[in-house]
Amino acid sequence: MILLKIWWSLIARKNNNQEMDKFYLEKIFLFLLWYRDKSIILIHGTGNVGHGFVQKNWLSKENKNQLRKNLDKYFQKIDDIFLWFTRVKIEDVLASRYDTYTNKKIICWWDISDNAKILSSDDAFAYFLHNKNIKEAYMLTDIDGVLDIDKKIIKHIDKKTFEHIYFRKKEWDVTGGMKYKIQKLFSNVSNTNKKVRIINGKDTNNFKNIIERNTGIGTRIHI
Repeated sequence: MILLKIWWSLIARKNNNQEMDKFYLEKIFLFLLWYRDKSIILIHGTGNVGHGFVQKNWLSKENKNQLRKNLDKYFQKIDDIFLWFTRVKIEDVLASRYDTYTNKKIICWWDISDNAKILSSDDAFAYFLHNKNIKEAYMLTDIDGVLDIDKKIIKHIDKKTFEHIYFRKKEWDVTGGMKYKIQKLFSNVSNTNKKVRIINGKDTNNFKNIIERNTGIGTRIHI
């Protein structure tokens, strides 16, 4: 089984981070068609549509309906591309075990119920890593892996080396940035002996080499 997370940087256009960039999403979908015989769990977040809304307006019981409408439109656009996936609601995930999901599911980790809260898709990714059936796990972004302060790719990270890495600083990231995302993995997942690859989702040839030959450009995180 493959666990796959698409980061916001692949979903939205750089010059308008609420406008969906269908080109790369469709490219990823066409690529995954070659592996439609595999079981795949696909996760994505709300990015600036969700977190940005909260950052700007806060989130309350009064404005949650507007956010829900915004997210429903956003989800539908993604569902229209990933046609052979089935969207799973967060309440259904929380009401069952992570190992009950086995095939072609698309999940956005969000909750705007009476608690007026958005949960991170990074938490969802970590949650599903506990599924013993997950054999491959990938995070797709718009760069070639985790970069150090000299913009060089860090090929391997484990919990020990993570503490000594100086991450390249960047502009404020509504979803937390690279360091935060990796920290989430180490905080929420332990003793699984799982390996997660962070790779460039735009480079599907490299993705193919990694899946089929276990070699390619990217960062491998050993949890």
